[in-house]
Order: sequence, then structure tokens, then C-alpha cells
Amino acid sequence: MGTKEKEWVRDADAHPWLFKEARAKRGYVRGEDWAECLVHALAGLIGVPSACVCPAIRDGRRGVLSRSVLSGDERLEHGNELLTAANPKYDKTNARNLGYTVSAVNTALAPVEAPPCMPLCMTGFETWSGYLMLDAWVSGCDRHHENWAAIRTVHTMRLAPSFDHGNALGFQVPERQLNSLASSDNIERWSKKGVNRYFRGKPGPVTLAAEALNLCAPRAAKYWLGRLEDVSEDHVQEMLQAPPDRILSEPRRNFIEKLLRTNRRRILDAIGPCAGRARPS
Repeated sequence: MGTKEKEWVRDADAHPWLFKEARAKRGYVRGEDWAECLVHALAGLIGVPSACVCPAIRDGRRGVLSRSVLSGDERLEHGNELLTAANPKYDKTNARNLGYTVSAVNTALAPVEAPPCMPLCMTGFETWSGYLMLDAWVSGCDRHHENWAAIRTVHTMRLAPSFDHGNALGFQVPERQLNSLASSDNIERWSKKGVNRYFRGKPGPVTLAAEALNLCAPRAAKYWLGRLEDVSEDHVQEMLQAPPDRILSEPRRNFIEKLLRTNRRRILDAIGPCAGRARPS
């Protein structure tokens, strides 16, 4: 699925990993590889289960390796399959249809358990709402109905970790434009332009996260907002320093740092009062 070049490889223990090539435009390799790795690390900061990824080069091509989330006889059922099971009229072949809504996902995930790493009281949908909060934090706009899934076993069905995060953190912004986006006001304007074109109405990521968290039990919404509110900016800065300068320039690090700070505030402003949390100072 998708438009990136992909190839399965196996590690020394024979576990499969998917190599995904970072796409190039006019000879310039765009940043889907570093974006996916950074989002995986950021997901860990707020407790979102995320498929393990690492940077990779294969045959001279830059990309990432993503570890398969399946083991044994497990099977992956993507969101479009779950939505069709809940509503036979849902067109699972059309990634952009009016039936793709947060409410529809809530219904489709009713029989799906949360991943085992989540708090015991968390449901599958409440965990998925955290995935949307992650999207909003990193300006991710690619949560289409095949970009989330459940893992089915003989006896259970649980939400799969979040995956495929390359379309985030402004990876597509050319280096020459970063200086013009340096101010917080410009970054906020840029952030607000982003929409998820797959959901009905093409809402922005913050709007989607707010809608999902408002459908959750208050304890779940407070959990996710608390995790986001407690993020240490020092930890974020450490993560941004990990990629070498040839991959992530200093102007881009500054842009991402300001983007994350801006989106964090936007999320807490939009959702915090509804969840009964005081607004951060």
C-alpha cells in the first residue's frame, strides 16, 4: 500500500522488517525518513504505542526499517476492513469518502481491545484517540483508513501500534523556506493550514484530536492530555540533536522545536478545558 518503494527484509532472528525508501524530488531526498524516526521517538514521550523504526540505507537509497508488529499466527486488519465490518455500506476501496469519521471509527473499534502496554482501563478507541493527538502534535495529516489497524488472533483483537509517520513535522518544507517560517506566528499560521483530506470535511489534526478525545471517558482524555502536558522540552531537544547535520539542519531543528511547542499549546487550549484540565501557564 502507499506510494513509497517498499521491500521486506529479515534480521538475524528472521523477524521481518519493512524497508521504506525516502522519496526524492528533483534529486533532493525529502525527509520522510528522519520524520518517521523522530515521530516514533516523540510517540514514546507521550505513551503512544508505535511501530519500531530505525534509519537505514539500502543499495545507496535512504529510508527507514519498520519492524513488523505481528508474530506467530497474528493477522493485521486495517481500518477500512474494520469500518466495513461495522457498516457494510462503507466503501473500503475509497480512501476519501463521507463515511470516514471519528464517530464511525469509534463504532468500528468497539470490539477492539487496547494494546497490552496501555493502562488497563483504556479501550481500543481511547488508545486510537491518542494516535490522533500524536498526529496533531507533529502536524501529521496522513491518518487515512489504511493507516491504522487491529491485530487479530484466534481469540482476541487488539489495536495495532501506530505506524507510518513519515508525513509529519513539515518534512516537505524546502530548506530555503525555513527562515521565512522562523517566527512563532508564522509557524502557527503554517500549522493551521494543515488538514486531513481523508476524513469527512477535511478537518485539521487538532480538530480531529479534540473530537476523538471528547468521545472518550474523561479519565482517558485526562490521561492523554497529562502525558502531553508533562513532556520535557529538554527531552525533545535531545531527540532533535540525534540526527546528523547533513540529515537535519539547525534551521530545521529550530523549526520543528517551535512547531512542537506551538502544536502542544494549541492542543491543550482546544481540549484541556473540555476535559476538565486547567490550561497550562
